[in-house]
Amino acid sequence: MGFAGEFDVIFSSSALQWFEDPANALAICAQALRPGGRMGVQAPATSSDCPQMVEAVRQVAASPRTMNTFICFENPWFFLERTQAYMRLLESGAAAGYLNPAFYPVGFGEDYAEAFREIVMGHYAKLAETGRGRMELEFKRLYLVADKPAAGKRPSPGRTS
Repeated sequence: MGFAGEFDVIFSSSALQWFEDPANALAICAQALRPGGRMGVQAPATSSDCPQMVEAVRQVAASPRTMNTFICFENPWFFLERTQAYMRLLESGAAAGYLNPAFYPVGFGEDYAEAFREIVMGHYAKLAETGRGRMELEFKRLYLVADKPAAGKRPSPGRTS
């Protein structure tokens, strides 16, 4: 992206974890902001931001049908576990991801993908049974705002720049 000082506001909603180099993505956003601009970030609060999905994937990791392939899974997502870590990053400048062959150096076949889906859906079906046909998924999120100092100004105390 070749933007420089063209935007007053940039908002990233649940996208930061998809970047291989989030610090670089944020630096590009900072460059794209006008002086005095503002960036908002909504990001997963922790790597266990959705406990129901985490439990389903734990079952995939433990199943004899999928464990030998899943052990090679290379997590494509970026997570920080604390608000302060996201703040430092800003200051410095579900199933589709799990079934992306690019994140398995050993590759996998359709039997693995089918077993993965069956295990996850089985977990969700159990949740729906206990919820009388309904299931709630919990997503823990962080919301941060960073201000780019106006030309010639220093950041205000307590604010991110």
